Amino acid sequence: MIPLSEALALHHAVTWFLTGLIWVVQLLQYPMFADLNPTKFARAHAFHSRRITILVAPAMLVELCSAAFLVTRLGPAHLAATTGFILVLVNWIATASIMIPLHNRLAGQEDVAKNVPLLVRWNWIRTITWSTRAVICLLWL
Repeated sequence: MIPLSEALALHHAVTWFLTGLIWVVQLLQYPMFADLNPTKFARAHAFHSRRITILVAPAMLVELCSAAFLVTRLGPAHLAATTGFILVLVNWIATASIMIPLHNRLAGQEDVAKNVPLLVRWNWIRTITWSTRAVICLLWL
């Protein structure tokens, strides 16, 4: 079994990585989509989607597994572990139910002028959630 200290270190590291990444996406990448030349938008969006998935998917899986491990190991009464796990689930739900469908619309170049602002607006859910998780991890130390 993985020692608790190692699981906690991995969990904190991946949470902080994802928090930093979501802020770059929120403040730089997504807003930049609105300024792209329409003839180059599809290619730029596809490039972003492929590359960001390479970074985000494995990290989100590690975060989910480590959060579940911590709740299992520490018990649901452990406030930081349980709250953190719930916030991970919020991120997964927001990603699957809001962000992926918006990206799919953009990949089809459906009303880019309307969907890019929606992407930025709805991504605040994940930005705030990951930031809250990062604070919880910091206080947990």
